[in-house]
Amino acid sequence: MAKNKFLNSVGNPFVRALLRSPLHDFLSDDMIVITYTDRKSGKKFSAPVNFQQEGKSLRIVSQRDRNWWWNIRGGATVRVLIKGQEKDGWAELIEEKTRVAEEINKNLRKDPRYARFFNIRLNESGEISKEELVKIAGSWVVVLIQLSK
Repeated sequence: MAKNKFLNSVGNPFVRALLRSPLHDFLSDDMIVITYTDRKSGKKFSAPVNFQQEGKSLRIVSQRDRNWWWNIRGGATVRVLIKGQEKDGWAELIEEKTRVAEEINKNLRKDPRYARFFNIRLNESGEISKEELVKIAGSWVVVLIQLSK
C-alpha cells in the first residue's frame, strides 16, 4: 500500500502533466485523465487511468484498493481529457462480480495485452475461463462513461 501511495503522489502528477501537454500522444491511446467531484468535500480531483473506447463509451477497470472510484457510486458527472480534448460524460460504477467479469472479458478480447494488468495468462485461443474471470473480478471494479459529445 505504501508503494501505491508513493507512485500515486509522484507518478500521477507526472502522467497528468504529460497527458495535458503537446506530448500527450505518447500515452493517449491507453490513458485518460478523469476529473470527478469528491462526495464528501465537493472538491474536484483528477486521476490518470487506463481506458478502452468504443464509440462514445469508455471503459475503465480499476483495482478495488484504489479510492477514486468510490465517488462514482450511484452515477456521476465527470470530465475526461481524452487524446488532448476535454469532454463531459456520465459515469456509472459496476461492482458486482459477474458484471465486472464480463467487462474484463471485453477488455481482454479487445486487447489481450490487458492480461498483464490482471496478472493472468490467456489460453492458446486468447481467452480466459469464466471461473477464472469471476475469481479475479473480486479485486476489480469497472467505471463505464458515456461521453456527451
